[in-house]
Amino acid sequence: MSSEETGKVDPFGLSPVCATCCVITSLYTDWPECIGCSLSGELLCFRNDIMCCKRGLGEDECCAFFKGATLCVSPSVCCKFQQQYCCTDSRAAFPCDPDYVPCLFTLCFATCFYKWAFTFQCCASLEDLEKEHQANNK
Repeated sequence: MSSEETGKVDPFGLSPVCATCCVITSLYTDWPECIGCSLSGELLCFRNDIMCCKRGLGEDECCAFFKGATLCVSPSVCCKFQQQYCCTDSRAAFPCDPDYVPCLFTLCFATCFYKWAFTFQCCASLEDLEKEHQANNK
């Protein structure tokens, strides 16, 4: 399934609430996309792509109550997942993936470490953190 079909969330539009290295929990406030839940991930040779109670994705669809698959695939990562439940997004990867789950330390919206570098920002989105990181590493 494509990312549009599973309701995947762009990580760089999120504001991390709490993060420890390669596990991030963020606020997801895009309306009405935040309604429902989705899960996408891989663990060794298993891949899940699931969504539930999401608004219609096609012209003639009103609501997808459940859509998904669990597959056995050739392993490409040890562990990598993203799940969205209403206004929260949680994601993890081992090893860290800089484009999906960058290494980050955040507590109560205060980020002090991003992509192996010290920083300090409050209520910053991953996009804001990435811009500062790129500006500091020119």
